[in-house]
Amino acid sequence: MRAVKIEVMVPFYSAKMLQDYDTPTVVDVQNRSYGYNGRKATEAENMILTVNWDLHADEAYTTDLLVERGIAVLNYIIYNARTFDEASTNLVLIAPRTVSSAKVVVKDGDGLILNIDQPLHYEAPPAFQEYFYSINDEGWAIGFSEMMENASNQLLEINLLVDANHAIYEGRYSEAVINCATAVEAHTFPILSLWFKSGFLNPSDKNAENLLIDLSSATKLELLFGTIKAEYLSTHSKLLEALKGINRLRNKIIHQGGRASRQEAFLALDSAAKLIYILHFLVTPGDLDQADT
Repeated sequence: MRAVKIEVMVPFYSAKMLQDYDTPTVVDVQNRSYGYNGRKATEAENMILTVNWDLHADEAYTTDLLVERGIAVLNYIIYNARTFDEASTNLVLIAPRTVSSAKVVVKDGDGLILNIDQPLHYEAPPAFQEYFYSINDEGWAIGFSEMMENASNQLLEINLLVDANHAIYEGRYSEAVINCATAVEAHTFPILSLWFKSGFLNPSDKNAENLLIDLSSATKLELLFGTIKAEYLSTHSKLLEALKGINRLRNKIIHQGGRASRQEAFLALDSAAKLIYILHFLVTPGDLDQADT
């Protein structure tokens, strides 16, 4: 049986929290059991947290995957920690901003398979990078004033996406998902509203907007992809499903107290940025490097 241990030094110390951690404890996360414990580091204000679990027979893994899983469990534990002292206000989630590396140990019985310090790094999702670079080139700068005059700008969406990127870097994954879902709504609502109003004799008729508001998020996206902006979006079926998933996750976070993982937040930012990039610059499928994504 192969056993995994992930160890990180976190930049906080809580005496009450350590009382929960000084005896090895087991937590179940996503139908899997993880052991964890903690100890005070030699550095005065730091703690060392350790999580361990057994790999299933023939379970494939990479070092990055093990680190991501271990940190996700530790963040779950930190988030739900019993802390009642003044230091609890300083607790932060483990992310590249707060932790530089994680120690990874994999054993097979008494044999050592892996024992390394894995750096924690962060690289923004590719679609976010592409959109960010596109709106910061010379062409964007030249057209900025005209865009502002026409009041057809994407400043809210840009801020939300940038904030989501920072949130992922800092380990605030649920916040990132909410920002991404809001960015998509902010960008698409005017498009949907204009299309709905075009079907009424009186474009200012409030019934058009009321009909739109009453539609589910999934239906709005389906209209956008299948009809309103089909020229640009009809081939992106995977992107459509990803965006629906973001809305479901956002609702779970807000209404049920759910929490997003790093992977879910990363996908949310990549998907939201890709949709807004396509609609902002009216990018046809042939102009994109990846089809049906």
